[in-house]
Amino acid sequence: MPEHTGPHILSRFDHDLESLRRKIDEMFSLVLKGLTNVESCLLDKDVERCNMTIADDEEVDGFERCISVEATGLIMRFQPVAVDLRIVIATIKVSGNLERVGDNLVGIARRAKKLLATRSIPEMEPLKIILVETRTFLEHVVCAFLNRNPPSLNWMESAYTALITRTHTYSEFVTNRISYELDQGVSSCIDLIHIAKHLEQLASIGRGIGLDTHFAMHPDAALKTSGDA
Repeated sequence: MPEHTGPHILSRFDHDLESLRRKIDEMFSLVLKGLTNVESCLLDKDVERCNMTIADDEEVDGFERCISVEATGLIMRFQPVAVDLRIVIATIKVSGNLERVGDNLVGIARRAKKLLATRSIPEMEPLKIILVETRTFLEHVVCAFLNRNPPSLNWMESAYTALITRTHTYSEFVTNRISYELDQGVSSCIDLIHIAKHLEQLASIGRGIGLDTHFAMHPDAALKTSGDA
C-alpha cells in the first residue's frame, strides 16, 4: 500500500510543516542572493557584493538554527511516522546543507576580494560557466524539495558529474598556468583554484539535497543511489 502523502489528519501538523517549507524557501532565496553577489564580485569586480555575501551569512546561519529547533519540536509534538517523519528530517538536513552553501559562498567572497586587489586574471570566462551551471543545479534540486517532487536521479547524477568534471578541468588548467606566473600571479591562481574547490563543494551539497528529497519521498531509490556513490 502506498504511503500517505496528502493532507495530514492533524491540520496543525500540516500548518507547521508548511511553515518550515516557507523558511527553507526564504533561506534559499538568501543563499541565491549570496551566489549572485559573488558572481558580480568576480565578474564585474564589485567588491561591495563580496562584503554583502559575508555579512548575510549570519542570517543564513540564523535560518538554519531556527529550522532545526522548529523541526525538532514538530517531531516531539506530533511524533510523525513514515513519509511525514522523513520530510521533517529531510527539512533539517536541507537547512544544514544550505548553511554549508552559505559558508562556501563566504569562502568564495573572501578569495574574490583578494583577486580584486591584484591584476586581472584571464580565466574568468570558464569560471562564469561553472557559476551559472552551479546556480542552475542548486535551483533545480532545492525547488524539487520545496515542491516535494524529487529530481530525476539520472539527471542529477549526470549534472553533478558534469559539474565536478568542469571544476577539475578548470583547476588543472589554472594549476598549469602557475609555472608561467610570478609573485602576485601565482597567488591569484591559487585563489582561483580555491574558488573552484568551493564550487565543487556546492555541487556535492546540491547532490546531497537531491538525495535527501528522494529519501523523503522514495527511500528505496535514494538509498540505492547513495550506496552506489
